[in-house]
Amino acid sequence: MHARGVNARVAINVSGRSICDEAFCDKMIELLQSRAADITIEITETAVINRPDLAIEGIAKFRQHGICLSIDDYG
Repeated sequence: MHARGVNARVAINVSGRSICDEAFCDKMIELLQSRAADITIEITETAVINRPDLAIEGIAKFRQHGICLSIDDYG
């Protein structure tokens, strides 16, 4: 899309299980940093509710690398 002049942010849904998986987070960061794309990682609120300690670690890791996050289905 960038090559065609379209500047659009894309959100990728990530499950609660995945956001708590250190290997998954590391791989996603690697992939996202190797591409010129406006990507937001969208996590389910259950990730924060079910495993808050691990979810916060995963969220912090994405934020440290400048990756945007949002909460899916908040409410």
